[in-house]
Amino acid sequence: MPSAVSVNLLALNEDSLWEVLSYLRGTDAVHMALTCKYVYKIMVPLLARTVACRHPEILRRVHNYMATTDSIVHQPDAAQLRASHLRTLIVACEAFLRPELVRSRGATYNMLLAVRAATERGRYEFIQVPLLSSLLTYSASNIRRISLGPFSSLLEHGGSAFEAALKEMRNVVHARFDEIGNNGIEFLRRLGKGRWGQTLRFLELQYIIKDAWHGDSESTQCKFAPLLSALSAFPRLTHTYTFLE
Repeated sequence: MPSAVSVNLLALNEDSLWEVLSYLRGTDAVHMALTCKYVYKIMVPLLARTVACRHPEILRRVHNYMATTDSIVHQPDAAQLRASHLRTLIVACEAFLRPELVRSRGATYNMLLAVRAATERGRYEFIQVPLLSSLLTYSASNIRRISLGPFSSLLEHGGSAFEAALKEMRNVVHARFDEIGNNGIEFLRRLGKGRWGQTLRFLELQYIIKDAWHGDSESTQCKFAPLLSALSAFPRLTHTYTFLE
């Protein structure tokens, strides 16, 4: 049998090493980054490329991490926020659950039932929306894929700062918005008149037909005309998925 050939990864040039390390995910990537400073410098952009927040505490930690620079990677006179490496950002509805509905990162069946039974006002709290607005501002020029929810509530509680942060994003190709109602559809139409209208190719919407939380189906009935009008503001769309609830 041929003898095993040992390869020193650090003997590879930086581009080749980056390509190899880009296949690592999760804790494997973190552990690899901690092996030495040389590997760490290469791994930081990879570690910060994709972020998924499905827990309130994770959203806080992600903001704190992305809003700082890394002294090992950058010289003080060339400081760059870690957020500049972010390409995919997923902030799920669960990231805004009220503390009493968040028992642990692993949701139990009883917890899921409690979340479903809670009204919209009792289900979420939005004190962290300013953190999300800041995170979007830091990474406005580099995010390519974004998923946000509950979108209409984020617009309501985030105000002008949240809207401005979204409008500043210039290179989004793929977007998903969960729990989007009439106000979200109207904002989507305005968003399409800016840079988003030239870059967005894929759009997924969880469109709320009735406001079941408040039980007023007559006044909250969504119409298809605003939705179609909003979609027409994105001429470069090639794929659109709309989930009606």
